[in-house]
Amino acid sequence: MTPASPTIAIAGTQQFTATAHFADGSSSNATSLVVWTSSQPSVATLSHGGLATGVHGGTSTISAMAASITGSTVLTVSPPTLQSISVTPATHSLAIGRSQQYTATGAYSDSTTADLTSTVTWDSSLTSVATVTTGGLATAAHAGASTISATSGSFSGNTTLTVAAPISGNPTVWKFDDPAHRLAPFTGTAELDYRDPLASRWGPVQTTFGKASVLHLPLINGEDAAVMGFPATTPYQGYTVTHHSAPNGVFVDDGYVSNYTLVMDVLLPQDNTTYRSLYQADETNTNDGEMFFRDVSGGKLGMGVNSVYNEYGSITPGTWHRVAIVVQCALGDGGTGQIYKYIDGLFVGGQYPDAEIPGDTRCRWALGPTFHLFTDNGNETAPGYVSSLLYVDRLMLPDEIKALGGPSASGASVPGAAAPAPPQVANRRVLIFAHRTNTARAPENTLAGITRAFDDGADHFECDIRRTSDGKLILMHDPDVDRTTDGTGAVDGLTLAQIKSFDAGSWFDLFFAGEQVPTLVEALTAANGRGRILLDIKLPGIGADIKAALNEAGVGDTAVWPSQQNNTDAVAQDFKDNLPGSGMLWGEVPTTLDDATFAHLQSLNVVGFDVHYTDVSQAFMDAAHAHGMFVVVWTALDPDTMLAMIALGADGMETDYPAVLDSLMPPPLAPAPAQTLK
Repeated sequence: MTPASPTIAIAGTQQFTATAHFADGSSSNATSLVVWTSSQPSVATLSHGGLATGVHGGTSTISAMAASITGSTVLTVSPPTLQSISVTPATHSLAIGRSQQYTATGAYSDSTTADLTSTVTWDSSLTSVATVTTGGLATAAHAGASTISATSGSFSGNTTLTVAAPISGNPTVWKFDDPAHRLAPFTGTAELDYRDPLASRWGPVQTTFGKASVLHLPLINGEDAAVMGFPATTPYQGYTVTHHSAPNGVFVDDGYVSNYTLVMDVLLPQDNTTYRSLYQADETNTNDGEMFFRDVSGGKLGMGVNSVYNEYGSITPGTWHRVAIVVQCALGDGGTGQIYKYIDGLFVGGQYPDAEIPGDTRCRWALGPTFHLFTDNGNETAPGYVSSLLYVDRLMLPDEIKALGGPSASGASVPGAAAPAPPQVANRRVLIFAHRTNTARAPENTLAGITRAFDDGADHFECDIRRTSDGKLILMHDPDVDRTTDGTGAVDGLTLAQIKSFDAGSWFDLFFAGEQVPTLVEALTAANGRGRILLDIKLPGIGADIKAALNEAGVGDTAVWPSQQNNTDAVAQDFKDNLPGSGMLWGEVPTTLDDATFAHLQSLNVVGFDVHYTDVSQAFMDAAHAHGMFVVVWTALDPDTMLAMIALGADGMETDYPAVLDSLMPPPLAPAPAQTLK
């Protein structure tokens, strides 16, 4: 028989040849005449024509018999060889202190796979971030990323484990994964329960729990998360959160939580319902809910309230998304607070609540001891699913929400897929003016805000100017210090020293505790060499005071653009006389757009406009440009408005979100846009 003692792989073949040798010395091919056998069919099988096929690692005697004569040889079938190792789950995220069991799977040359978890060598590239046992159990230690690898011989597989930075404040996370107590928190002290003032016991009957696969829902990044299914609710239903948070922010003295964040990993099915309530701050549920999804274009769902629903970023029904709602409440001349909206880590808009009603003691979003989920006073609800919920008693900053990204089976406090790129980008740049220094990232009208404004890509910033009782110009929007400091009293009734003693940061976030109200001189010094200041001046006749501040800071007139909303010729003349090199921004759209109007404004050293975006028309924009004047609009709170104003022809834009506006535009080119405005 030939070949003698061959070796083949599993699933490999070997053709044997039988040669008959006769007494007269002759020979002939007898392959088709002999009877072929394999002593170990489990190792190798054999056809009638002598073709052997490897089945399993080992040896088998291959025999060919004719009459009483037998020839044989040994066939060796090589065991399958390892080709690669994969480690699962892939690209996972964990919170600090949590563990994840990894699995190593080997792929072999025979197309089979095997679990190698217990035989490979496990390693973590950064043990300060995460450790891993000999059995593949990884435990998160500190924020960062580590490569978890499994090695056998010369083969290795790996994946990235991201350890999420802990969320400061007092966060509570629900994952609905405890079969004995489905509404119990995974971490934290807040409580979740069915809202049932009528004692109808609807909750356990109409609420469903289970793994996503059991409920026939998509997995979250390939992982089978626990899920709570909620029904369309009546005003007497929903889910009540008792947050146990200490009062904070503007309404701390009134016992309300002014600043907080909600993050939900949700799936909303296709439904004909127009509005779908997310949460309700009114404990009695007798007012409209605070945030909804509703149908927008293309079958998508936009997020908002009071008819302001973004189309720039939206969710797709039947798909898991991470929704974040960040709330900053206030009352007073400076506004009634703002709510920030994110989908999968992408900022999709900010908006104000309803106008303040006389006698109000809080803005509508401030929290008493409880709030409700997925309910509304007017039955504007729909069924849906939530896999995790995060509540924290502080205003999370844009970078924190972006870092959380999309949904994660590990919970709403753990980063999921990276936030998507902006879905739409403008074809040109405009000047970015950070509003009130940078109100979404730092306390308004502060040096901390100025620093973050330029870090976020702002070309310039806007701030408000008032005068103390001892004649010093400071950055302050309201006529009193009550809203944005821990002090009280009218600005013009307090000395600079008194105002400097107040904490202007803690109301925004304790991270900024001790932040002081800056003087105009300090702001000019901070901006010198980085950008120009658009001064929103709250009282007339202070041109000479501004000039004195410029001199004290050692900068010229071109360090500022003065502006005032209630414009008069006398106001403009004051700026022209004292700040001839700066040029004023007129705070109103002229009632007539003829040549005489613009010529008169230019005679007062008005070089442009700073006006609300809703007052701007294409006719005004074109007329201003035709007369060599530029237009800055305020205050753009969402990408839809930003893109619309760029398309209309705005030259600059005040916004609370300079980084967002920057991301919507192509990279800056030289010369920078700032050099085009005189």
